[in-house]
Amino acid sequence: MATSTAAANATGEVSRLLSVSATNLREQWRFTWFGITANTGSAADLYDPDTAGFANLLEFTQGTSPLLPSTNPGLQVSGVSPGLSFLTFFFLRSRPLPEITFEVHTTSASAKWSVIATNPGSFGVEIPVSDSVPLTAAS
Repeated sequence: MATSTAAANATGEVSRLLSVSATNLREQWRFTWFGITANTGSAADLYDPDTAGFANLLEFTQGTSPLLPSTNPGLQVSGVSPGLSFLTFFFLRSRPLPEITFEVHTTSASAKWSVIATNPGSFGVEIPVSDSVPLTAAS
């Protein structure tokens, strides 16, 4: 919970108090960028206030700005290249966040989503995660 108060004393001097109480890193991150700790409005986990294609939760996990579209959360998807026959997602876990579970999902037009990796890699290491279906078979 965040509180802010301002009051004038008998001599007219204004004293201010700002108190931030966040129970976890995500709430602290929300307060830093949006001034609130609640998962609501433009601070909601699935909202993308800078319309860069990355939801707040992803911006939080990668330590990037949710308000500047020029920041890239360090994610890449590679298609077909020499020697690459599977769609590959390159993931860089920028911050150690034990309270967050990362899952990579895949699907085709005729199938439901399935998890192909849970918590891939480790902090500070870019890790490739490949789909289990070759691109030629999926198209």
